[in-house]
Amino acid sequence: MDLYGGSLLEFLGSEEPSEDDTEDWIIRGLVARAQPGALGGDPKTGKTMMAEDWSIALAAGEPSWCGFEIPKRCRVLLMPREDAVRTTKIRLYQIARGHGYDPKNLDGWLEVDALNSLDFANAAHVAKLKRTAEKFDVIFIDSLSTIHSGDENGSKDAGLIGNVWREVSLESETAVVLIHHFNGKGASNDTRSVGHRLRGSSKFFAACRHIVGLKRHSKGVVKIETDGNLFYQPEPFAVELVRKTEADGRVGLSYRNLGTPHESVEVKVRDAVLAVLSFDRGASKRAVRTEVRVQLGKCSNGRTDKALESLQADGRITESSSKGGWVKLPVPPNLPSDDVSPRSDVDAEGKCAAVPPLKGAGHAAQPQTDSLAQSGTNGTRTTTPRI
Repeated sequence: MDLYGGSLLEFLGSEEPSEDDTEDWIIRGLVARAQPGALGGDPKTGKTMMAEDWSIALAAGEPSWCGFEIPKRCRVLLMPREDAVRTTKIRLYQIARGHGYDPKNLDGWLEVDALNSLDFANAAHVAKLKRTAEKFDVIFIDSLSTIHSGDENGSKDAGLIGNVWREVSLESETAVVLIHHFNGKGASNDTRSVGHRLRGSSKFFAACRHIVGLKRHSKGVVKIETDGNLFYQPEPFAVELVRKTEADGRVGLSYRNLGTPHESVEVKVRDAVLAVLSFDRGASKRAVRTEVRVQLGKCSNGRTDKALESLQADGRITESSSKGGWVKLPVPPNLPSDDVSPRSDVDAEGKCAAVPPLKGAGHAAQPQTDSLAQSGTNGTRTTTPRI
């Protein structure tokens, strides 16, 4: 076609699109469907780990990630370029175990390419990436700095990267999420939006439609904020990477949503109090205060006292006259256990559906089995209320 433009009727189609935003998201509020996105953050905040955790959850068909809805199971390509292959393998095993799966059963849904060269300035590489993108719903690339040799601060070089990024994503209708660093040293008083904190030219911010930013909040806790063009943007929240050692000594990893940054501190203090009382039944208030400070590095007596009061009100602990201090009670049946265990609604063997057909006409395939995570006997997927 040698002219720009086209029929308005053909563009609009036969029906007006629904205003339900389910089709706009791969993970609601975190990964936008069929658009370029970014996962940014300060150094060592777990950007790579989070992309790997998202990859496992999406490929397995989890109903949600930390409470954020996953509308449907996705085919995922993970392209880790910064870590050693062995490191990536170890983490994928650990993360899958944390979700209750054997990662090998995700074959056909999750693919990993850690070594093949990718340069956004290389026309052959870009053409290959465009062909590849037709197979997948989402591609995570770690990181932006590994796919170019230009000047990130230069408008020309950054514009080239942004154009390729956008073209690959929009033409294939595949989410392409680049992992990138924030600029600066992670100053606590940096109040700019997560998009404006991306390192390098503002062209990067202009190219992507949705950005997730990670910032260290407290010991073991990361604060998550978002920015972008889509209407829905979740309120800032905090997550914790939970490490659990299985009976056989193998490690499982999973994330836990701690709520707002303020609420996350309260959760951590409550957890610390319960941990103290797990090994010191009858601990005095003074002893609890001391041990909580040791666990968290710092914590005011008032905050610890507030945690004791709230746990007592929830029926988790009691003040025992016979023990001379605070005692942890059995978990009430209507509350979750203190143990962070693999999902209870997962198929016992974590079996995966047959390899899905390739994504066609820009839309994800609809395999017969929608998810590894199923509940009940009728195989219907669990539903999670929207956040």
